[in-house]
Amino acid sequence: MPPTAYAVSPRRRVRVFFGPIPALFFLLVLLLPIAGGKALASDPKRTTQATEVKGKAVHWSYEGAGGPERWALLGPENLKCAQGTRQSPVNILESEVIVSELESIQFNYQPSSFRFEHNGHTLQATLEGDNHVIIRGMRFDLVHFNFHAPSEERINHRNTAMGAHLVHRSREGRLAVVGVLLDAGGVNPVMDLLWSHLPLEKGEALSPKSALLDLAQLLPSERGYFQFTGSLTTPPCTEGVLWTVFQQPVKIRGDQVSIFLRLVGMNARPVQPLNQRPVRFSR
Repeated sequence: MPPTAYAVSPRRRVRVFFGPIPALFFLLVLLLPIAGGKALASDPKRTTQATEVKGKAVHWSYEGAGGPERWALLGPENLKCAQGTRQSPVNILESEVIVSELESIQFNYQPSSFRFEHNGHTLQATLEGDNHVIIRGMRFDLVHFNFHAPSEERINHRNTAMGAHLVHRSREGRLAVVGVLLDAGGVNPVMDLLWSHLPLEKGEALSPKSALLDLAQLLPSERGYFQFTGSLTTPPCTEGVLWTVFQQPVKIRGDQVSIFLRLVGMNARPVQPLNQRPVRFSR
């Protein structure tokens, strides 16, 4: 005898008989909404679309909905973050660099008053006065410098506890970034001065009236450097940036690293493919 089910009406109870095939169809109808919901949740394309919709109101960050893998979804101005072919940071393999005697970089830094701010992504210092470098015969004026933990640049797959990016711009608008690797285990006067005037909250900025900062003291004693073309390491990931990364790390206090991590947190973009870009090394 086929299985029996009851359909309830306001007036009377009617016996409804299901054969094997109609019964199976009835079960499928019941299960389809559940299966459909699971498929929607596990479909990466649907997930990406949802991220794009939510991303319009999400500010970029280093984790979660605004993390590096989603930067390009947060606005059309950030497309280079996903589609660019000359992105930074990179891993530098010393066995694959082109060794050449490039002309020395001229650093023209002077003791300057400064503004030190917590912009929500990093700690950033801006100097007053004339501070510039000469690279490849071209002058680049210092715009600001900021910090990342750990260092974004890697040499032979190794990064350091922190890194400093000294951002410069030429009169023509070209960007040149000097990367300084920072490792725990020493003392540096620039770091000591800055960390004695730390902004403790996002959006806070300090401008000490009596303190002067000499950025030249943040540079390593040995000036061997790697050079390549890359991009900004934060949105909009603009390409065409001339990168110079010193080989020798500068030693700083270990507690300066831990304090930075408490204030800002990890703020390093993952390493990007070199895509056959040449990297030069000069002693």
